[in-house]
Amino acid sequence: MSRLTSVKAAQDFGFTLEEIGALLRLNDGRHCDAARLLVESKLRTVRAEREALRKIDDALSQLIERRGFTRDIGLCPLIAALSA
Repeated sequence: MSRLTSVKAAQDFGFTLEEIGALLRLNDGRHCDAARLLVESKLRTVRAEREALRKIDDALSQLIERRGFTRDIGLCPLIAALSA
């Protein structure tokens, strides 16, 4: 696999260029444990981000369900709820 292909594949997994650089520096056959730690760290980050997005999704869904789009008070209740 070429270096460019490796970089693109790592980007597809969500690694930043800095993280990819760190992984590539470890690609000498002697640092597989260190590379594994970096990948495990990325997985923990992705899982934490996914959980944060799930919470946002739940909160926004509840906001829509509770506030709806009633316009009879002159203000949009969704925007008012965000301002509260």
